[in-house]
Amino acid sequence: MNENKGLVNKTSTMQHVISTFYRKAVASKSEVIAHTGLSPASVNNLIQSLVKDGILEETTLGKSSGGRPPMLYKLCDGAFNVLNYRVTPDGIIASVCDHNGKILFSKMLSYQIQGKEAFTVAFNKITEEIKRATPLFESVQAIGMMMPGILSYSDCIVTLSNPLKIAKFDVSKLVEDTFGRRVNLSLFHDSDALLLGEYFFGNHKDASNMAYVYIGKGVGFSIITDDHLYSSDNCGMELGHTVIDMDGELCSCGLRGCVNTILGEKNVVDRYLKLSDNKVLDISKLDYKTLYELSREGDEAAVQVIGEQVKVLGITLVNMVNLLNPGQIILGGDIASAPLMVNEVQEFVRAHALLPFGKVTHIRGSKLDISCSLMAMAVKISGELFFKQFI
Repeated sequence: MNENKGLVNKTSTMQHVISTFYRKAVASKSEVIAHTGLSPASVNNLIQSLVKDGILEETTLGKSSGGRPPMLYKLCDGAFNVLNYRVTPDGIIASVCDHNGKILFSKMLSYQIQGKEAFTVAFNKITEEIKRATPLFESVQAIGMMMPGILSYSDCIVTLSNPLKIAKFDVSKLVEDTFGRRVNLSLFHDSDALLLGEYFFGNHKDASNMAYVYIGKGVGFSIITDDHLYSSDNCGMELGHTVIDMDGELCSCGLRGCVNTILGEKNVVDRYLKLSDNKVLDISKLDYKTLYELSREGDEAAVQVIGEQVKVLGITLVNMVNLLNPGQIILGGDIASAPLMVNEVQEFVRAHALLPFGKVTHIRGSKLDISCSLMAMAVKISGELFFKQFI
């Protein structure tokens, strides 16, 4: 596993040249000069040095502006590759990505992860499978890992993850034991990585202030303000464990009436089956989209449960908007499949949030798949370690 290529000691001017290629496929010498402010002679020498070191390479001729067409340069394949893991209670997805987030190789492992031992076994198993399956494993220079729970980012410790049944677990030691050496490791709350996917690949007009709410088996929340992802050691951001009904259902955290006990496809389907006396021919087809359509058709049980979901999610988002005023909110997970329901949530928030905030808050369902979160981790990690750009 290559830890050194791309992370060798570079002069500040050489690093400045490399930063020109951050999220940019190709660049000419004149573009490097404009970005760095260095002299043409200095840029020429630095580019030749980076070509010799196998970090940059000539690619093709660019468009002429009247004279000789300029040579375009790009980062070499393998200049900086990242191995990213998505850890859930149902298993792990792992992908090797390049510095732009392009997925070069991917592997999925179905495995019930409940506790430290199961996590260790699953991580070792999928890592060994990747090592055997692709030579790209040897080009990896950093690791990203996304998971649910309360995390200590600075020392890569899982403080508490109820979904994974893990507490006080040192992920950096697991990685070091598995790889046999210290590796650059970055932890991400799962909703952080999903939000970064929207930030880098969502094509939003303005992503500088944006919140992401994931609704699945639990409810996750992350926020970007002024183009910076908010993260702090052991800061909960556990929107799903905010209490909305003191006398409600018992949550896995031990409290009653958490948002997690009400929102989510399993909760809404269970509630619908209870109200409809389980008179459903095919339970497997029940989801947010189907139940919303049933509610529009006048199904009384569906009308009630969808109304409850819109109200609870709406109240939760109103509180968030009044506290943080994120500008736009992306809803991911199960509810993203029901855009008309998302529209109702938008109307609820605009009607109940503080006037300066609610009227300008845009809420929409995510259109990205889970791979974008893996890609986004690679972009953020390479941005910080290789390009020295901080998000």
